[in-house]
Amino acid sequence: MTLSTVRSVSNSIPHSPTLLIVALGTSIRLIHIIFLYVLSRILPPFDSSHTLLSARNLPGLRWDAVHFVSIAEHGYTHEQQLAFQPLFMALLRITGECSAWVRGGGGEVDVGDIVWGGMGVSAVVWVGASIMLYKLTNHLYNPKFALLTTLLYLLPPSPVPSLPYTEPLYALTTFSGMYFLVVRRQYMLCGVLFACSTGMRATGIFNVLVLSGVGVLEGVTVKSMTAQGLIRRIITRSYRLIIPCLLPISPFLLFQWYAYHSFCVEKTEDRRPWCESRLPFAYGFVQKEYW
Repeated sequence: MTLSTVRSVSNSIPHSPTLLIVALGTSIRLIHIIFLYVLSRILPPFDSSHTLLSARNLPGLRWDAVHFVSIAEHGYTHEQQLAFQPLFMALLRITGECSAWVRGGGGEVDVGDIVWGGMGVSAVVWVGASIMLYKLTNHLYNPKFALLTTLLYLLPPSPVPSLPYTEPLYALTTFSGMYFLVVRRQYMLCGVLFACSTGMRATGIFNVLVLSGVGVLEGVTVKSMTAQGLIRRIITRSYRLIIPCLLPISPFLLFQWYAYHSFCVEKTEDRRPWCESRLPFAYGFVQKEYW
């Protein structure tokens, strides 16, 4: 699909934009997955990282996916893996169990089950994220701009939406959270969805800024807001935002507690430097040390 095709489609809004997005997104993902599979069968891998988990040249077992699949299969066994939040890995494990059951693996989950299950989830969720992006953009702008935005989103420059990566689920939960925040004004549901975003990627914690900003500035524009008016709104509106704003933060804090307990408390020898920090969070140390 070329850019001119995208423009021509967006210029004539179809009767059911959502159906168009689903059809295009599903087709693109299927073609992409088939293409990746064929390439994995006829071309040698460009590196050997996948051999840490499997001798097979699985199409989705590349880059960070090696860590994701390893965590889903064995848990957090290496310090550098603490850079990755656990929710996506839990979903990978569940989809791997389902894949093993479908193929009749007798309850034994192998790397291929986790990879293919994760690729399927990423593809489906990516289409869902596209739908939520359209709904959100349509509310903020207009149907034509929303459709153009979504069609461009359907054409990512990387294979990530077809791989067992966190980005599709992170996008779905973030777009959905923003939709229920901006369109429906459902702060608690938004907080839950943003918490899922943080459970996927630690950067989801910054969604709390969006939630609190919309909650405080609801119904007014930034240009019309005075300093006194802002302070008054913070005082009168903050109480209903406390729990929704705590939700996106909690997955990050809980995982840092897990990391400290697993890598510091249970290990009495060779304790890592971050274990002795005044605020023993693994995330900052791991990002600086390994990534």
